[in-house]
Amino acid sequence: MQETANTTAIELKIYDDFKTPKLNPTKWVTAKLPLGDGNFWEYYDPNTVVKTGNGRCEITVNPFSRSHNQIQIADNPKTLFASAEPVRIGKDDILTVSVDIAAIAHNNNPHDLYDAFITFNLFDFNSGIVLDFLLNGNLIYAFYERLYIPGLTDETTAFTRAADLAVNTKPGQFHNLIMTYDRKFDTALWIVDGQPMYRVPHMPVKVDQFLMGMGLMTLKPIAAPFPYYFPKSTSLHGQGITGIWSNYRVGLTPNS
Repeated sequence: MQETANTTAIELKIYDDFKTPKLNPTKWVTAKLPLGDGNFWEYYDPNTVVKTGNGRCEITVNPFSRSHNQIQIADNPKTLFASAEPVRIGKDDILTVSVDIAAIAHNNNPHDLYDAFITFNLFDFNSGIVLDFLLNGNLIYAFYERLYIPGLTDETTAFTRAADLAVNTKPGQFHNLIMTYDRKFDTALWIVDGQPMYRVPHMPVKVDQFLMGMGLMTLKPIAAPFPYYFPKSTSLHGQGITGIWSNYRVGLTPNS
């Protein structure tokens, strides 16, 4: 079976040039996690500071203050902005999303990416599929998962995959990051500064649409340390992070 696509030239269009004085509400909204019964968990830390208008979006949360003691996927993102509308993908389309991005962490463990990081996201709560880049200014990871969402996935169909990419980087250094999703061939690709770095073939479900995102997060397991018997977030110790996104572009290419 053919596993690579034949495409015409990829054309990317600016999704947001970040030239408005505030984050454009027609482009970005605060992401919310559905909890059932019409309730949502809002991914927005009260310490969030957003600066935009000069061609880039700079978001800082320092220190992190928001957490959840029971639901892991509510605890992880501290602040997450999602595209106001999803990008809908035709049955034979390849989605390509590109952004220039840099990270500067504060009071973190620089060798532990999950202590504090920023994200460039594609996510879909209908399928549970998440495609991410994670950065903390010292490390860059490719991240691929299918979320555990009751009624959609279970312990056997939910999963997480992460890859530490061999990229030289430092705090504040910009990289061009590209993610592609080929719906026809169920394949995703992570590209750093023009170099393909990670590929996922044979994705288990087809995704009809993705929300794009900009996030500031941790990924620390909720735990109930002895002698305590109630779970508690372990994600906060006074750390924070700044993320800078610019030149956010997106394109859909027919797969020939």
